[in-house]
Amino acid sequence: MRTLTRITLAATAALTLFAALTGTAAALRSLQLSGPATKAIIARELRFGSTEVEAINLRCNVTLTINQLTIPIPKVAGTIIGNVLNVAIDERNCVGGTARILPREGTTTLTRVPWNIKYVSISGRLPEISRVNLKLEGAEFLVEVFGGRCLYKGEPTGGAPVTERTLTVREITATRAETSVPLFQDLRGLITCPRTGYIEGGFTFERTLTIRLL
Repeated sequence: MRTLTRITLAATAALTLFAALTGTAAALRSLQLSGPATKAIIARELRFGSTEVEAINLRCNVTLTINQLTIPIPKVAGTIIGNVLNVAIDERNCVGGTARILPREGTTTLTRVPWNIKYVSISGRLPEISRVNLKLEGAEFLVEVFGGRCLYKGEPTGGAPVTERTLTVREITATRAETSVPLFQDLRGLITCPRTGYIEGGFTFERTLTIRLL
């Protein structure tokens, strides 16, 4: 009888734990971002460089105009959560060279956007999270330094650090380890372009965002 009681209690405990875990997972299948859909995010001294040639250390002020989805976003890797609508680089105040975004074919002013912003994963222990990891699809930038003209194109990754208790986001950050981008085209300048480049720095939101876990 005691053995049967123990088995029954163990089974009940296991079922309770399973229900709790599956209930939590079901409740955290998506994210939702607050705030206006279209906004500008600003990077002070965004760095462009190459781990192969440390002398390349280009810094520019960059402003992105992004459009984020305000509907619930499935926590599925590769889901598009927004777009980069415009990229503005303050070329005149760049230090160490120049970076720019090439115009669309047949135009002189329209840049080759939009770029898709994709959800990759979250860091931390649910239901509290520490970072939302993102990927930028279709990003490209032309670096002009030391007489070289190097066009890099790829899918750099980065993330939005999250304040765990309030689930708020103030910026998107990227490190050189995350944003390695391959050389797309060597435009035959005075130097041979490094095979990879990177973007490093942080973009600050004008207004703090709040994340809801659904």
